[in-house]
Amino acid sequence: MPINNKELASTELCPCGSGKTYGDCCKKKKIRYEESGNYLVKSVHVDEMTKEIIEKQQEIFQEYYGRKPNGDDFIFSFLPVYKDEMIRSVMRAMRQAEVPEERIYAYYKSNGLLPSEFNKEQMPEGDLREYQAYCDEYLDFMSEKVEKNINAVQYVMHCNKFLEEVVQYGIEALEACFNDFIHRHSGTENIQDYEVRTENDYNMFSALKTIKVLQSTKQLCEEQLPECIYALGRGIFENYMYICAINSEPDIFYERLLPKVDEENYSFGKYPDGKINYKKIYNKHTGEQIKEVPNNRDLGKYFPSKTDKELYHIFYRTACQYVHVDILSAKSYFAVVEPYDEVDPALIATLIILVITILLLRQMVENKNVQVQFKKDAIYLCEKLSEKFRDCFLLLQCDKEHSNDIYELLVTRLNEMNMKC
Repeated sequence: MPINNKELASTELCPCGSGKTYGDCCKKKKIRYEESGNYLVKSVHVDEMTKEIIEKQQEIFQEYYGRKPNGDDFIFSFLPVYKDEMIRSVMRAMRQAEVPEERIYAYYKSNGLLPSEFNKEQMPEGDLREYQAYCDEYLDFMSEKVEKNINAVQYVMHCNKFLEEVVQYGIEALEACFNDFIHRHSGTENIQDYEVRTENDYNMFSALKTIKVLQSTKQLCEEQLPECIYALGRGIFENYMYICAINSEPDIFYERLLPKVDEENYSFGKYPDGKINYKKIYNKHTGEQIKEVPNNRDLGKYFPSKTDKELYHIFYRTACQYVHVDILSAKSYFAVVEPYDEVDPALIATLIILVITILLLRQMVENKNVQVQFKKDAIYLCEKLSEKFRDCFLLLQCDKEHSNDIYELLVTRLNEMNMKC
């Protein structure tokens, strides 16, 4: 600290906002304020734990860059500075530790204040008052009587809780159902040698792939990574398109998909340099080239509903932006979400993926090879989940400031699916 700095007079009003004099407030807590030209410099005592953290960061800096940090380097520069990620990660940890929500709210609103029995004595009175004021503000919001309108904090907290319960139930139920599908249709208690030979084999592959996506989606939702959820969910929609096509035109499976794994009768073409050309497949016996696997544009004609075509344009194309390095998605990666004004985007993304998943399941059981009883059981589950998901979207549509066209579209599609039943 420059030697020409002058400590604030003890009789001056304390800068922390407590209303007390500096001598009766922060100075007693070893928090020092000094005047440096037109600026006020605040310095605090660094305890042993903080020293160890700083030293560790300096070691990491040297390990990564091969030099010691100098005066122009920020040793905590490895930490994220986007989307309030540091604060949000602490909030997630606090919820996992079952810290009262009013304390989490105050931590967020105060931009990181977190008084405890270990640090209260080192915190300015003004900061402690600010933190407590936010705790009280949250409790006031949550206790406010709901009449015609509900305040944003109440809405978001209740909505997040409701969606979280529905999403958790949906993932567990669908994962169980797909596992049951594999169990009933595999003809064995323990699959050891799996090969794709029939439509039934393909459906089992689709079921297991969907299970893996649901398991990953659950983890991504917990980490609040909606962009990654959409990227994964794209695969479920593609799977849905293929199953729609196979159910409508079985030759697509036997004549255009199966040859890719039938090494006995088919082989891939080769480029002039000898590398395999996976786009060209030839019949080993006749030399005839088979038709290519349908592209997404071709698969669209097999959709059972016009609404699916709208979903393709709204959901699938948007999800593709998160799979590819698409500049259209750049802004959303850095977008900051106000956690007490907007419903958790990761929960919304997961809910959308779950709707696509029950469309997949509903179409899968339309295959002629699916057992009759399983079809009835799966349809029952789809109807039950549809009701829960519809309620979620109706709740989300109450927030006019953060509306999304896909909500109404998905409700329409769920209604169509149940009418078919």
